[in-house]
Amino acid sequence: MLIVEFRAGDRVIHFKNWLGSSSTGNLHTSVVVPYDPVDPTTAMIDRPVMNWIPWAPCFVVGTFLVLVAIKGSRSSLNT
Repeated sequence: MLIVEFRAGDRVIHFKNWLGSSSTGNLHTSVVVPYDPVDPTTAMIDRPVMNWIPWAPCFVVGTFLVLVAIKGSRSSLNT
């Protein structure tokens, strides 16, 4: 797993990222790390597309259900 180090105030925080590998050889590469200021150990590497991957199935299912509800309400109004 990829090991990330960043500074939050006067603390140095280390965490392992679930997506990546420390064997890639990219040492000292700068990345954006969003974190909770109250608990800086809750952090992750900001990846615009990968941040949405866990939510994508919920969005797809929700959109499908909304479309089915709209179609059902239109067909019940027409009869």
